[in-house]
Amino acid sequence: MRTERRDNMKKLFLSKKAKYLVCAALAAALVLTVVPVFAANNTEPPKGAAAEAVTKTLTIDDAVKAAINTSSSLQSYNDSIPVTNKKISDLYTSLLDATDLDTSNSVQAQIWQAESSRDAADANAVVTKQQLTLQVWNAFESVASAQNSLTLTDQSLDIQKRQLDISKLKLKLGMMSQNDYNSAESSYNKAVADRATKVTAIDTAFASLNKLMGTSLSTRWNLDFTVDYAPMKAVNLTADIQAACDASPTVKSDTTAVKIAQFQIDTFDPYADTQAQSLDQLNATLNSDKRSLDDAKTSIEQKVTSAYTSIIQQESGYASLQAALGGLQTQLNVAQVQLKLGMTTQLNVDNINLQIAQQEESIRSAAVTHAIAVMQYGWPNTL
Repeated sequence: MRTERRDNMKKLFLSKKAKYLVCAALAAALVLTVVPVFAANNTEPPKGAAAEAVTKTLTIDDAVKAAINTSSSLQSYNDSIPVTNKKISDLYTSLLDATDLDTSNSVQAQIWQAESSRDAADANAVVTKQQLTLQVWNAFESVASAQNSLTLTDQSLDIQKRQLDISKLKLKLGMMSQNDYNSAESSYNKAVADRATKVTAIDTAFASLNKLMGTSLSTRWNLDFTVDYAPMKAVNLTADIQAACDASPTVKSDTTAVKIAQFQIDTFDPYADTQAQSLDQLNATLNSDKRSLDDAKTSIEQKVTSAYTSIIQQESGYASLQAALGGLQTQLNVAQVQLKLGMTTQLNVDNINLQIAQQEESIRSAAVTHAIAVMQYGWPNTL
């Protein structure tokens, strides 16, 4: 009888001990500190299918220079300069050699057209350099965004894995249904599988940057890329629109077309047998060219105004992002106090820290987007 009672007490003790160990394991899982499941470092991108080792730091300025030097359109422009200059020089010679008024007027119109084409080519070359600069900035941001996205994904996966471990313990204790656990496990496995797309995004972003610079698509760089947010300085929208029109290759070309059309009307000789067009046709051409010029100016006005409005909206959005970050930091302070008092878990604190990191990344990205928008506003022909 005494032996049976001793055996029953032993079984009860072992049962309580087992439950205690399970609860202790559950409690330990709740207070684990963050240790990322996957190592992630912004300066060392993950290994892609054909990624080359990072060997050099790359700055924005160096990347822009490389993009400009490898631009086929700019190389063609440089090759065309001596040809264009010789053509204009020959036309001036022809103008001096002209022996009649009709020939002189015709050559003069050709000179204006050739000079207009040269000026438009010069302006387009400037625009091309500006566009390449913006493309490089966007490519840098794509890389930074992709790398940071992977880092945040790894932090999120770490938290999800710990939550899944807790769910597994709850399942064993009968505190969670098998169906709920299966759902949690499925969500975690999907998140792990989706991580591969983050790695691919880094490969793609680097490939786009390298393509701009004419380097091997698989080359990896340590990017020197930090942007400090600064609101756009006060602008004179009317003056900026006028400046954009003055610098526009399209406006310059259309202005010359109007000038030539007017010149042909002014020098029209109704009695000459060599007139290629009637006066009515010349007037129709002039009116068409004027409409094209007005349309070009209106388009520029709309683009500059829209760009300005967008920047103002971005600055308002940036302020909202900062305010939201302040709210999260307040939540973190409260949670840390609650953790010390045993009123919350480390996992909850880590969740808030992750939200703060995600918000900081949104703020960083917004600052870059804003800087690019302000830069483009100063280069309205790239709009």
